[in-house]
Amino acid sequence: MALLYQQLMGVTLSDWGSFASIAGFLATVCVVLTIKNIRRYYVIRARVPGLAQRLRKAASNLAGYLNNLQSFSNDVAVELASIEAMLESLRRVLRGEYSRTVAALLKDVGNARKGPSETSVRAVYTDLVKLNEQIRNLQDELTWER
Repeated sequence: MALLYQQLMGVTLSDWGSFASIAGFLATVCVVLTIKNIRRYYVIRARVPGLAQRLRKAASNLAGYLNNLQSFSNDVAVELASIEAMLESLRRVLRGEYSRTVAALLKDVGNARKGPSETSVRAVYTDLVKLNEQIRNLQDELTWER
């Protein structure tokens, strides 16, 4: 006990200032990370439902185009470009497994845009259905989070 007292008495005001400076820095980092998470939460709550609805409509359009891909080749190209733009917006917002799904889907869309075949367009459609389900699950989880 006496040793602890001697060590505390040996700490100068400069040392206490250094400790306070380090503690202030750590508090600032915690606040910045918390604000970033709160901002991300509200961006997801605001932007993702609209994008998800537009992606569902695009998936529905692609399903219709798959019945006669040759006659709808121009429409498929336009739809794929639109999907790519929506996915880029989603990629900036989502993290984790959702971001990996978006990245894989962007790769599939890029391949399908190079030469739309039934296989490549069907892969995009399948991945869109998967992403829409993941987004729906994310939205359900967010209703319980805050």
